[in-house]
Amino acid sequence: MGQVDFLILAYRLALLTFYLGVLVYALPIPYSGLKRWAPVLIADSIISAILALSLYYIFDYLDELVQLIGGSWTFFYTWMGSVISVLTALKSIVIALYMAPDPLGIISGLKSIIAPFDKLVTSALYLQAFIFGIAYLVKEYGKLLAVIGVALYAVPFRIARNSGAWLIAFSLVFHGGLQALPVFVSTLQPQPSFPGIGQVTENGVALANLTVHSADNKSLVTGLLHIYNYETGEELATYIVDNGTVQSESMGAFVTVPSKIDVYYVYEFMAVRFYMMPYPVSPGDYDAENGAWVLTLKSPHIVYSSLGILTYTNGEVIDDIIENNTVHATVGLGEGGYIEVREQDTCITLVNAPGLEGPYQGSWSWMGLEGYSKKFIAQSAGVYNITLTFQCQSLRKPSLDSNDYVSFLAIMSSFMDLNLIEAFLLYYFTIPSLYILMLASTAYGVARLIGGRERFPIRII
Repeated sequence: MGQVDFLILAYRLALLTFYLGVLVYALPIPYSGLKRWAPVLIADSIISAILALSLYYIFDYLDELVQLIGGSWTFFYTWMGSVISVLTALKSIVIALYMAPDPLGIISGLKSIIAPFDKLVTSALYLQAFIFGIAYLVKEYGKLLAVIGVALYAVPFRIARNSGAWLIAFSLVFHGGLQALPVFVSTLQPQPSFPGIGQVTENGVALANLTVHSADNKSLVTGLLHIYNYETGEELATYIVDNGTVQSESMGAFVTVPSKIDVYYVYEFMAVRFYMMPYPVSPGDYDAENGAWVLTLKSPHIVYSSLGILTYTNGEVIDDIIENNTVHATVGLGEGGYIEVREQDTCITLVNAPGLEGPYQGSWSWMGLEGYSKKFIAQSAGVYNITLTFQCQSLRKPSLDSNDYVSFLAIMSSFMDLNLIEAFLLYYFTIPSLYILMLASTAYGVARLIGGRERFPIRII
């Protein structure tokens, strides 16, 4: 049966109730208990008929009233999506923190600090899921529940009057009230902001173990690894490379990365940037080990890298052999292709590159380091063999800083802010709970108003 069928049934039951009331009036039975039902049945029939004929108009009026105060189902679902996204992001951060290794014993202290807040986040998620479930029921089936309630309300002798009144009151009150929930909450308490939560909400967060290699799968000694949003090109994080392992100053060998979007990685060393393979990186490209995402990144253009020397090409690295301080490399170059050697200023290099023009010399400066460069250019496409011999003394390390995608320390420190915790409790838990209780109380009052409590016991004699 559809909604219209239930309304027709309710109207017919109202007519039946009316005629039963007239019949009771006309019965020549001198029992007051029975006669008292006559006006009750007639009054109930009139109310039931009015509800059956005007129910849809009441829903439309409620929608217009809610719009006047700034509410709507669109606003409600947008607000609910934002709330659930923030809470889910917070929960993801907490989970990542729990899973992170703690060789220095720092994170264990943070875990004890965050444990009570974790319970609050979980409770708030349960509450929002409960509200979302009610909203889905009311939005999708509210009118159906209301017309069923009218049909039950119209059953003669108030047999199902209580149930019908509660269904009608629940559908009407929560249909209008839930649309205004975001307005009520935002009026009393602005949404609290946590550091880093905005991008986590949009892009997700995962704990990862990353390694970076050269073309011959040897670990890159040092440098920076940048993470960019593949769609927008926005830089999301910068991490330090240490002996092939990507590290964060706060988390060590485990770093935070986006978990919902495609990204690409760029390795930087001696003022040169290399796009790393795979390109781009999707969430499905990572492997999972011990609760963390694992990925090996590779540059197909880096021939050799050490603290003092960087050798790279824009062609294809075919082969390379490294013996002590000598590098033998075979590269495929197109016309205009090149191979370049960069060195710290405390290094001396000798390059033998038959068939290539050069060297074209220059200088560079990067992260507190300075040095020189030698470039060799191919005039025609082909395969070229080069030999690099170097000698370095008193090498310096670059001054590198990481910029975490999600800074656990910053977020953990925000959890110590009592004002922020108070705002969190109010916005995500206390005020929504209070509002739902208000709607439930209002629904109870409306049900009482339309007869949700039996005043006349069923007594014939």
